Amino acid sequence: MARKAEELKAKREEGQAIAATTAHAFKPVLPDEVAMAWMKVIVKRALPLDLVDEPLFREAVVLTAAKSGSKNLLVGNEVRLPHRTTMTTKILPALDAQLSASVGAQVRGLANP
Repeated sequence: MARKAEELKAKREEGQAIAATTAHAFKPVLPDEVAMAWMKVIVKRALPLDLVDEPLFREAVVLTAAKSGSKNLLVGNEVRLPHRTTMTTKILPALDAQLSASVGAQVRGLANP
């Protein structure tokens, strides 16, 4: 009887683990998530911020979104990726706040032995 309970518990935990990992795979991609991901690339690689205004870049994002099956990023044939102004006034400050929080916590951890 105890063995069956243990097997049932193990199967339940396994099912919960599978559900937790697959839920992310089926979650729709939001435009803000794409914008944040590209902002990380732009900042890390020191790319020009006007890259997001480049028609070929925007076309590549549209094709990627279309191939991935995400409809959230497309409005007709145009991608919902923000242009340079929004990227620099909204997305970049949000990324900066995230980085400051994580780096600040690490620095405070090193300062307090």
